[in-house]
Amino acid sequence: MALPPKAEQVLGLLTPERGRVFIQELLASMQTSQAQNDLRPMLNVVEAWYRTQVLQSDPDYQVSVKRARRLQRPVHGQTVEELRQQLA
Repeated sequence: MALPPKAEQVLGLLTPERGRVFIQELLASMQTSQAQNDLRPMLNVVEAWYRTQVLQSDPDYQVSVKRARRLQRPVHGQTVEELRQQLA
């Protein structure tokens, strides 16, 4: 099974450590793809890593991450237990 061109692009942009993680995920997804006779599991892994690299290559990425962390607001919602009581 040949690697999609995006997989080679992603691998070329990763540090050695991140490259190992990518390869591990890619190999696992290739086994799943082969077992299911369906390339989608492998293609999904490649696409997720590719999109992550595109996002992180944005010059404003680090600034945006810092700003988002500063602006995080608490989530106001219900706990699972509160929902159970409400629905009971």
